Amino acid sequence: MLVALCCGCSAAVYRPVVPHDGSADDLELHLSHLRITSMGEGIPPPGRGDGVQVSILAKATSPGDVGPPRWVQDASAGCSSGIVARTAGSGNPAAQPIHLVPAASADLDYVFARAELDGLGWPDKSPSWLVVPFSAEGKPSQCLRLPVIESVSRVEWSYRPSLSLDVAPRAFAALGGDSALDWGWLFVGGIGTWLGDVHGRLELGAGKAYEPDQVPGSRGSFSAALLGASADLVAVRFGRFGVSPELGYDTVMSSDDIAYHGPRAALRLAHLPPELPHPPFDMRPDAWSLALVPSFSLWFGTDHPMAVLGISVAGDIGL
Repeated sequence: MLVALCCGCSAAVYRPVVPHDGSADDLELHLSHLRITSMGEGIPPPGRGDGVQVSILAKATSPGDVGPPRWVQDASAGCSSGIVARTAGSGNPAAQPIHLVPAASADLDYVFARAELDGLGWPDKSPSWLVVPFSAEGKPSQCLRLPVIESVSRVEWSYRPSLSLDVAPRAFAALGGDSALDWGWLFVGGIGTWLGDVHGRLELGAGKAYEPDQVPGSRGSFSAALLGASADLVAVRFGRFGVSPELGYDTVMSSDDIAYHGPRAALRLAHLPPELPHPPFDMRPDAWSLALVPSFSLWFGTDHPMAVLGISVAGDIGL
């Protein structure tokens, strides 16, 4: 599941803050989202690279064909200029014309190689458009202009999810030879939200804990359940790498009672989404993450507080 969650982290989906529409006599277009994702093999630069996937909602009033759009940075460019779109499928071959029928809406997905767009100065050097050819049956061909970024000085696209899902396998071990606990493991899942830049989570987990045999009253091992809460904040960022201090409180329960409970302090050493210039883009720095999380806890439940070290690998994705 952690692998699947990580695979979902490979894309960032930006929603429009302002409308991005284009229309002609027989066709209406709405740019619904931009998806920063990975391209297939053979796309410049050689090998895998970032791509920009555009999703267009199209509605025609007359039957006709929508030709492959082109990406332009020139306000006067026509439908024969710019970078031709590729399909969003495997291998990203060149896009082909799509036939539209009246009254039915169609979702059109195209992708452009990020390296090619960067060569034009995208995303923050100048405005950008999609020029889209449309040929209605029995009528002259038209060229629609669909704005991608109308102004680089304002926020036009946002990636700020309101909820998150977290998966974090965790191992822990007590410090000191006289501790009532030896070690254990938990498979933890959580749901979270943001308050400003602070990312809070509620966590549930299940696993196994082991107690030393020489400790009076030792159970040997017992099934453990965890109920916890935590909050973190991206404090330092170096490119795609971020450091987030985290504070939390955990309650570890056995089958018949509360075994241990106490505060936890951690550092999330995280791989984060790529940043796009602000403006015209706005995003949460931890909209998704894949992190190594070392932690220190002080657990109660015995005659004296018990120091516990932990380590987890946490995959977190915004919804």
